[in-house]
Amino acid sequence: NVYKNEKKVVFIDAVYSERMEAGEVVYFSGEEIFKFLNDVAVDAHMLGVGEGLKILKEVMPSFPKNLHFIGISCKKFGVGEMSIEVEKGMEEAIKKLMEIL
Repeated sequence: NVYKNEKKVVFIDAVYSERMEAGEVVYFSGEEIFKFLNDVAVDAHMLGVGEGLKILKEVMPSFPKNLHFIGISCKKFGVGEMSIEVEKGMEEAIKKLMEIL
């Protein structure tokens, strides 16, 4: 169990959306996370962040109240270098993280 009743929890992850450009940053907090992160598992071994958090919210006796999600849009996933667009998105995501903290 990694969660130790911290006051604030921030998730940062890559996201894919046909409507977003590579490197674009999204931010959700609280219940927005469950409303807007409606991803579905690609296969039986990989849950999306939204799915995983919904499951945790149901089964954890003490789920974090101050929850944040920062997503950086990617067009290709795999091993290799980060694209220039995603690197620029990382800079924006770090700024957002510092605002939250």
